[in-house]
Amino acid sequence: RVVTLCDAINGVSPSLPMGGWSFVNGDLSVSMRRAPSDAWLGMRAHSIPESDGAGMVQARLFARHGALGHANETLVVWTAG
Repeated sequence: RVVTLCDAINGVSPSLPMGGWSFVNGDLSVSMRRAPSDAWLGMRAHSIPESDGAGMVQARLFARHGALGHANETLVVWTAG
């Protein structure tokens, strides 16, 4: 469940207009300090696109009882069209 949630971090934190840009993730790294105690999961994600066509998404992961870990994803960014 945690990795499935993390796979969505680039889609929930776009910092560029969705209609004018395309992006795909190049990799995904997930680090967890503990396992979640139940099905409740959350994240706070932030995208950082760069002008050279690369970018990064960072996310803090949490569960019902506090911090869970972090996820990082590299992005390939280009203009749509």
